[in-house]
This record gives sequence, C-alpha cells and structure tokens, in this order.
Amino acid sequence: MSAGKQDRGRFPSKRKMEAVLRLLNGEDLDLLSRELGVTVATLSDWRSTFVAGGQAQLKSRQSEPRGRRRPGTLRGKITVPDRFSDPLPEEELKAWEGR
Repeated sequence: MSAGKQDRGRFPSKRKMEAVLRLLNGEDLDLLSRELGVTVATLSDWRSTFVAGGQAQLKSRQSEPRGRRRPGTLRGKITVPDRFSDPLPEEELKAWEGR
C-alpha cells in the first residue's frame, strides 16, 4: 500500500500544496487521486483554491472591506489650524517644487 493511502484523513495544508504543485507540474489527476486516496473532485477543489489564493496575492492593490461611513463621526476630533490656507514659506515651497 502506498504511503498516501496509509494515512488517509485530514491533509495538512503543506501536503495539499505539494499535491497541487504536482498537478500543476503535469501529473495525472486520476493517478494522483488514487495514490493519495482522495477523490478527483477533492484534488480539483484544492487546485482551484490554491490558484485563486495565488491570484489574490498577485493583485497590485489589496482592498480592505469597509464598513459604512457615517458623516460627522470625527467631528471635534480633528482640527485644522487657522493658518492652513496660508501660503507656504519660501523654503518649503522650493522643496516641494524641487528647486
């Protein structure tokens, strides 16, 4: 009996990843299914989940789910200095403009 069939049951994520990588490297789905003692559907699910997770990590921007924002929740917590709209000092202006 193969090592895969001896320890059927829960597969740690590392073993699932190894199986998926074998599939992605061209191993036959049916043969690997029999070797590991899992269904073809299970292996296919692992592969789909693995690929989807990898795709998510390749996105250039990760979007964070946001709750509904309510206007006025920061009122009184943030203050804008009275001089906010004043022109910048010449030195700082030069730095921002790269002069």
